Amino acid sequence: MDKVKRKYGLFTGIVLVVGTVIGCGVFIKSGAVLKVTGGSLPLSLVAWLIGGLIMIAGGFCFAVYATRVEKFNGCVDYIEYASNRSVGYYFGYFLGMINFPIVTAHVAFVGGSYIMGAFSDDPSLYNLDSWPVLIIALSLITIFFLLNYFAPKIAHKFQVSVLFVKVAPLIMVVIAGLFAKFFINGGGIGQAFINPANPEDVVVNFGEAIKITSFAYDGWICVAAFNAEFKDSKKTLPKAIILGTAAVVVFYMLYFIGASSIATNQSLVEAASGNLGIFAAATVFNKMMGQAGVIISLVLIFGSCMGSTNVMILTTSRTLIALGYRGEGFIPKRMAKPRGDDFTLTPYMSTFIITMFFAIVWYLAFRGDIPFFNYLIDMDTIVCSLVYGGYVVVYIYIIKNFKNENVLKRYIMPIISILGSFFFVFCGTGLYQLVVDGDVNPLINFSCFLALSVAVYAPGIYVYYKNGQNKLPANVI
Repeated sequence: MDKVKRKYGLFTGIVLVVGTVIGCGVFIKSGAVLKVTGGSLPLSLVAWLIGGLIMIAGGFCFAVYATRVEKFNGCVDYIEYASNRSVGYYFGYFLGMINFPIVTAHVAFVGGSYIMGAFSDDPSLYNLDSWPVLIIALSLITIFFLLNYFAPKIAHKFQVSVLFVKVAPLIMVVIAGLFAKFFINGGGIGQAFINPANPEDVVVNFGEAIKITSFAYDGWICVAAFNAEFKDSKKTLPKAIILGTAAVVVFYMLYFIGASSIATNQSLVEAASGNLGIFAAATVFNKMMGQAGVIISLVLIFGSCMGSTNVMILTTSRTLIALGYRGEGFIPKRMAKPRGDDFTLTPYMSTFIITMFFAIVWYLAFRGDIPFFNYLIDMDTIVCSLVYGGYVVVYIYIIKNFKNENVLKRYIMPIISILGSFFFVFCGTGLYQLVVDGDVNPLINFSCFLALSVAVYAPGIYVYYKNGQNKLPANVI
């Protein structure tokens, strides 16, 4: 099969990392983190920092790994290289058919909720179970599917340009937070650090805070899906991962300080109980610019969700293409066939179909009309935790085989990453909630998610063995 065109540089790589991670998580989770840390800004910042360090450690390990492994798709390549062909396929299929489509559909729904919230005060219209939000979510998925197939260059330019939309609200809050004490009716940075929000009414759960921040940082690995399309990827991809993850941590920490300085810790905690936490960001911008600020913030965050939807569709398609290049999965020859600067319709159509499927699953979960789907409301965090569990194979491989690397690269960062991954799995499977709170519901949610995953996963495993794909030599790109 023909090789793909190497068209991405370092700046694009950083944009992909920052653009994927910065979606809506920091805006939604700011009040929630404060709430479970007893309204304490310093303790909340520690939670954000720990979550960020886990992400940076994982990104650092993958960056080290990327200097040695270069095939088509880093997400699949690295697992395959550290284990074997079959494990690489299982992981790649899970990413392309379950993980990325679930996250894509969820971001599209959140975007629909934000844009409806900008122009409506009626919760029945901007709640995730509303039909207008469903229509917007399905429209976003369709638009970016069409854009990436018919105009991949425009989709690429859109992803670069939307980075400003993603960081604009963060920068605005950071700058305004510096002067909140003088120009905005907020507490200012000093008061934000000193005055917690109702500490006597809140049970401190620092582990929950780390869990929330850790999942808010998810998405950085998506850049590895474009490994074969980077110029000098063994140098460019590691730099993009390290610089991109570090930039996200800085943005998140500064935004959190600015938000608490403007709106006060108390108001953010109160806003956390709103729809999706959507009013946490709105509360901050309302303090800054009044009602106009609320609309501006929600529109900007909607734009951020658009960018995340776009890059996630790209990532899903590249993962399916990676399996095709290995001769694996459904119709591999058609899946991996290049077309000029991009690829033919098959991988994009496959991405579209599976993402739309999970969009409908999300809608049924949000509505809660069908008992089984009630338990799928947390499947985005569950699937994220399982993927992080898969990364452990890479970290262990580094420790065992990268003998020429220094202590930091071979031991410290991989060990931090392993501990972070185990913590993700512990939380995502519901065991954390069971042990800490005695809550069995998250464990039930996990069991129902596994049932759905098996239904999606089984056909891929059947094809893999029926066609003898597990015995074919892996292609080297």
